Amino acid sequence: MVVPLIATVAALPISIGGLGVREWAGVLLLAPFGIAEPEALSIEIMAYLIGVATSLVGGLIFLSGREVRPSEVESIDPEV
Repeated sequence: MVVPLIATVAALPISIGGLGVREWAGVLLLAPFGIAEPEALSIEIMAYLIGVATSLVGGLIFLSGREVRPSEVESIDPEV
């Protein structure tokens, strides 16, 4: 329940890319669960970095220009 709320707050147009706002919301929303501020901030920063890393991998795959055509994909059904 916390993750969608943090994503919604980060989407508000009050900072560039939601930086700072996402971390603040994470610290605020994770406090009732007994997570201290430094740990909550670490969680939010790691979540952001994981998102950036996966986006970079996807961007590199896109820039490689390799297309996967349906004829190249192996079929699961042996009769096809």
